[in-house]
Amino acid sequence: MKKIIKTIVFSVVGLIFLFFTSLFVFSEYYGEKIKSIVIEGINEQLAVKIDVKDIKFSIFKRFPDASIQFSDIIVYSSTNIKKTQFKQNTDTLIAAKSIFLQFNALDIWNGIYKIKKIALKDSRINIFIDKKKENNFQILKESNDTSKNVLSIDLDKVESDNCDFTYVDLNNKVSGSIWLQNVHFKGQFSDNDFELSSSIKGKLKKLKLGKHDFPRNVFVELSCSTHVIDSTYKITYCDLTLNDIGISIDGTVAKKRQYFVDLKTELEESSISELLQYLPPETAKKIKPYDPLGNIALTAILKGYVTGGKYPALGIKFSVNSGEISYKYLRYNYQTNGNLRSSRIDDPSRYELILDTVSVQCKSSTCNGKINIRDFNKLYFKSIFDVNILTSDITNLIPSNPTLKYSGKAVGSVTFSASLTDIDTVDQSFFDKIYLLSNLHVSDFKFKNLSNHYSEIENLTADIKIENESIIIKQSSFNYFGNPIEASGSLPGCIPFFMFKNLTLTGDLSVKAKCINYSSILDTAALPKSGPLILPNSYDISIFLEADCFEYENINLKKLATQFQYNHGKILFRDASFSLFEGRINGDFSLEQLNNNSFEIKSKFNASSVNIKEMFADFKNFDQKELTDKNIKGTFSGKGSFYTETDNDLNISPKSLMLECTAEISNGHLVNFEPLKRLSSFVD
Repeated sequence: MKKIIKTIVFSVVGLIFLFFTSLFVFSEYYGEKIKSIVIEGINEQLAVKIDVKDIKFSIFKRFPDASIQFSDIIVYSSTNIKKTQFKQNTDTLIAAKSIFLQFNALDIWNGIYKIKKIALKDSRINIFIDKKKENNFQILKESNDTSKNVLSIDLDKVESDNCDFTYVDLNNKVSGSIWLQNVHFKGQFSDNDFELSSSIKGKLKKLKLGKHDFPRNVFVELSCSTHVIDSTYKITYCDLTLNDIGISIDGTVAKKRQYFVDLKTELEESSISELLQYLPPETAKKIKPYDPLGNIALTAILKGYVTGGKYPALGIKFSVNSGEISYKYLRYNYQTNGNLRSSRIDDPSRYELILDTVSVQCKSSTCNGKINIRDFNKLYFKSIFDVNILTSDITNLIPSNPTLKYSGKAVGSVTFSASLTDIDTVDQSFFDKIYLLSNLHVSDFKFKNLSNHYSEIENLTADIKIENESIIIKQSSFNYFGNPIEASGSLPGCIPFFMFKNLTLTGDLSVKAKCINYSSILDTAALPKSGPLILPNSYDISIFLEADCFEYENINLKKLATQFQYNHGKILFRDASFSLFEGRINGDFSLEQLNNNSFEIKSKFNASSVNIKEMFADFKNFDQKELTDKNIKGTFSGKGSFYTETDNDLNISPKSLMLECTAEISNGHLVNFEPLKRLSSFVD
């Protein structure tokens, strides 16, 4: 048994020795011949200069193929390009430490010299195309006579290790460079119909399309299978990794008169902040201040011509989960799905973003709806939302007058559109640049003006409509210093009044109240007496007021109806009608502040069946003692005018009191009126 094993071992060793001896003899016998054939074939076919330090033939280095190794080789560029158009040195097409041309050893044995594989090591490749489409790789001689060429090319594999590849196309305004760690291409390249498999691993140093610079130093890994028919490349699968972002691609790239692409790309769920760097820089620059976070998955279709100054159209369908964005110092959480499209990927003005569903949350406030953004230069924004908002959650979003305090909750719908680039700064022209329409139910709303305590409401519940800067109150109820009020009407320019200083609040309202206790309002609202009472000039409001009663000190108006106007510190009661002193009074009344901070009160009135005794008593006998409520009885009907001045505390000045009246007194009595008693002593 040992003898048999020994025989086998020696036989195998002998065969191996014989095999390598044969290879050595083959290499020595054919080496110089193949070298001369290759050199002669290259010289016959190449039209450019080549520098080579050394040329070696080996059967071992690329075994099982025979190979010719060119060491320190330089292949110079063709001379047809306009070199002065380029910033770079365009002299070199290829420079490599080693280039291997590989042959099938059996073919060589049979006298067939076909290059089957090409391998490069430590190389540099430069492709240049000038403004007139001339390129630097026109390296083959223009000759149709190939009958004398013993050397031929029938490639089925190309590979490269450690290659710096540079591409500059001035005609299509495309440039870039990539370091290729490993490159492998496999396929029957000489056929018109074949399967091509590719793998690339490297780092994209830079890429520029037109004026747009893309991220630098991006790690790239590619695995791809392509069906090639003439100049059409149908990608059956392609897995691409950019840094940590995984992308799959399929579709077609065809060269007709120009390159045409029809590609579908699917992006696995990836970080939004990572993806920003792959957008055109102008677009990314506009988005970056919003500090977007979250994960996005998408499917993109790129279709169109990519040469001749043309760029393809883009369509992207995507979804975002766990999204976050910043705006006006607030952080918003959101989820959405939608589409991004552009008829030309290089032009931000042609981009349109359509968010079919959007869910946004800021603190405890929520919005759900749709968003459309078109023209990424101007950022034309349109949204339709159902909202549930607490004002305390969005105080930074809505600038406010620091003297105004408000809080509450709003539920309803909001439509908003504007150019976001126009409203980056919110000033008094803000509402001229937007469209806003909203129908809201407001509840638990409170409002207080710190510089004017008379402007204070609580427990507001309302159905309102907002149109740009104006508010239309469909119906509302609230407490005004403990007095229940119902109101409806419009407040044009109301929203800017809350946002900015030195504006006027205008309004046209209808107000109903059961009872208004004005004395209580004055006591509650009055500021500490640090100065005179000044009627504010920031209101211009008309109110149709109806109240079952209106109480001020000991005066009690009943069934009050009037057109109340507050016009920059002047108070008017037009067409006022009310019951007082058991009678009915109607007329016009006004209160206006004078320059010395005192007030004047004017009225023109009609009275019917007014109880004179009660009138004297409630008016404290008009601050005189000669004729008092104890001396008079009866009812008063007539018309007249009334004028008086008051101090800053609304105390009447008797000297200023003027009353002109045409009156009819019924059932009048003078009781214990001393002047009349004294006069009676002269009557018989």
